[in-house]
Amino acid sequence: MTAGPTELRSGVFLDGGPLVLRPTCRAGTPLAGTITIVNPATGATVASATVAAGKLATFPLAPGTYTIDGTLANASSGAAPMRTRPQTVTITAGMTVRQDTADDVP
Repeated sequence: MTAGPTELRSGVFLDGGPLVLRPTCRAGTPLAGTITIVNPATGATVASATVAAGKLATFPLAPGTYTIDGTLANASSGAAPMRTRPQTVTITAGMTVRQDTADDVP
């Protein structure tokens, strides 16, 4: 969280893959997909956005607790889209929160 507009910034990522020993960690790059924000109290979708590879989505939200979920776009492989693990995030007034959504690499 950082001070700023009351909003959520999120990207779609893959976690895991082959073990590669490196002296430093490398930063992941967001993938193309769709991010959905749900109010867990009502089950209603509050916001949704489609993001391009390498980009994050920004959602201005009222303070509160939300569930975020994503779908990875797999158009290039012709495979069915993969859903990410749902994440719970709390948005505080006057704070910008970064919470990504990810799926595990088999």
